[in-house]
Amino acid sequence: MRSRFLIKRPSRRTVLVGTIVLGSLVVYGLMQVNYECDLTGFGACDFVKGSSDEDYRPEKTLWDWLGLLIVPTVLALGAIYFNRAERRNELEIAQQERLNELEIAQKERQNEARIAEERAQDARLQTYLDQMRELLLDRNLRDSQAGDEVRHVAQTLTLIALRRLDQERRNILMQFLRSSRLIGLHNGHELVDQYGNLLGAKARNIVDFQQVDLREADLRASPLFAVNLRGAILREANLRGAILYSADLSGTNLRGADLSGTNLRGANLYRANFYRANLRGADLSGTNLRGANLEGANLEGANLRGADLSRANLSRANLEGANLEGANLTGAIVTPEQLAQGASLTGASMPDGSIHD
Repeated sequence: MRSRFLIKRPSRRTVLVGTIVLGSLVVYGLMQVNYECDLTGFGACDFVKGSSDEDYRPEKTLWDWLGLLIVPTVLALGAIYFNRAERRNELEIAQQERLNELEIAQKERQNEARIAEERAQDARLQTYLDQMRELLLDRNLRDSQAGDEVRHVAQTLTLIALRRLDQERRNILMQFLRSSRLIGLHNGHELVDQYGNLLGAKARNIVDFQQVDLREADLRASPLFAVNLRGAILREANLRGAILYSADLSGTNLRGADLSGTNLRGANLYRANFYRANLRGADLSGTNLRGANLEGANLEGANLRGADLSRANLSRANLEGANLEGANLTGAIVTPEQLAQGASLTGASMPDGSIHD
């Protein structure tokens, strides 16, 4: 494990003390060279030759004694200070190294936790698939009738798995149900009219989600077309980009849910609650929204072409740029100011029963 060391620049205090020590030594040297001492060491005191060749040596002056003390004292003080500064620097480096090690250890723990959760998710999905295969092969789930115990078991297992799996594995679960012919359309997608309404194709939901509690569920981009979600609780759920094509959502609670970009073509949304839901850019063409609560909903840029909005509550809804061509707004609660926000109304039945040109 490699640590990142922090290289510290010397502090101003360190530079100042070093300058003082160095200056003291320089001053002392200059005084020794340029000045000669008297009794105090600062007066004239030339060397005098005697009759012999031996040099005359004056008695020790005050400066001589001070010289013997100043230099060692300054050096000792400097050494003490620099030792303390070095220890302080080493301590800071050690602390930084410890923080780096803790950060690396935390990242490793997070990575291990993520890997463990991934394995747990895989195990949950595999357990669900194994249990459902057993119901299909050994207990004839596909040929069961409404009210049969095997259907109740399958639905219970499915709801538990939906709550415990992440988005990616939820999508795999839905694909498994569809490919196993347990949910959705079985006669193809081509049997729809220009608004996406079914023409003879029948949805067969052996496993359905009627009246289930999926509040705050993350079902982004999930393939949920033609599923039965009648009366379900999807309050504040994330259904962004989900495929709810021809699904039954009548009476469903979608209060505050995110359905931006969702495909709801031909869906049954009778009396569904979309209070303050985000339907920005959603495809609602040909949908049954009779009596639906769309109060405060964001329908900016939504496609409502041919939708039945009779007696729907659209108060305070954002209809900017919405396509309402051929829509039925008879008896709907909506103001002229809302409809004037750039919505396309060609051929629409207005709240007063008139047809918009």
